[in-house]
Amino acid sequence: MPVLISYVVMGPDLYGPSPKWFCFLFAWCYFWYRMFDEMDGKQARKTKNGSGLGLFFDHGCDAFSVGLVTILCTKTVSNGNNLLSMMNLATCITSFHLATLEEYYIGSLVLPACNGVSDGSIAVIIFFIISGIFGPEFWSYQLLESPWMPI
Repeated sequence: MPVLISYVVMGPDLYGPSPKWFCFLFAWCYFWYRMFDEMDGKQARKTKNGSGLGLFFDHGCDAFSVGLVTILCTKTVSNGNNLLSMMNLATCITSFHLATLEEYYIGSLVLPACNGVSDGSIAVIIFFIISGIFGPEFWSYQLLESPWMPI
């Protein structure tokens, strides 16, 4: 729900830079989404109330959220509707799908110490906090002059 609320708040204005207040709102909402997502699974395993249907529902919500978070990230950097945005979205959704398939065939979700779920979530939260502090235009500053990148 927190990710969906953020998306609905920004829904009418999907083009153009995100306002600073939205970046802080999304960082806060995404933090709570991750906390609730991890707590409910841990509670279900602890009380032995986990089921295949619960896992299916949890992964379904996560898959939905991956797409929304990716769309809001590309909107924040003002990437626009282009091939790079579509590749970014396809990469994120495909990596989630492949991890879910791996869990299905192996029987458990084995993540390395540095992984996209935990560390990627922290990176998304930090990304939106930085965008809130410096403004989303921070990501479009040109650092070096290059013949391939017009000013």
